[in-house]
Amino acid sequence: MNGKSVVLDTNSLLYFLNGDPDVSSFLFDYQPIVSFVTELELLSAPELSVSEKLSIQEILKDLTIVSYTKEHKNDIVKLRAQKKLRLPDAIIASLAITLGLPLVTADKALRNIPDIDVIFYKVPDNG
Repeated sequence: MNGKSVVLDTNSLLYFLNGDPDVSSFLFDYQPIVSFVTELELLSAPELSVSEKLSIQEILKDLTIVSYTKEHKNDIVKLRAQKKLRLPDAIIASLAITLGLPLVTADKALRNIPDIDVIFYKVPDNG
């Protein structure tokens, strides 16, 4: 992995899919990596139309999707127990720890996780 890689939280991709231009820099200026959990979260939303699902699949095919390793599994268990995170959040955050990469997220629960360089994405006010 080079210094231009980042782990994207699911919410980062959701903002991109909803047309937020500020998030697009993480897709185009970096080599984005996502957890298999992000792939599952995006594709399993019950309200998705066929065209939305196809759009998501198009975006995902250009990203590196990482499953988990034994090392990653140990980080998941430790992080979830220490920080009382929801399991998907613990899996995604621990991927950033395991890979030693920054995590791009708008999730406040992930802002102050030790061992992660968090790039906190503040959602722009539209009002």
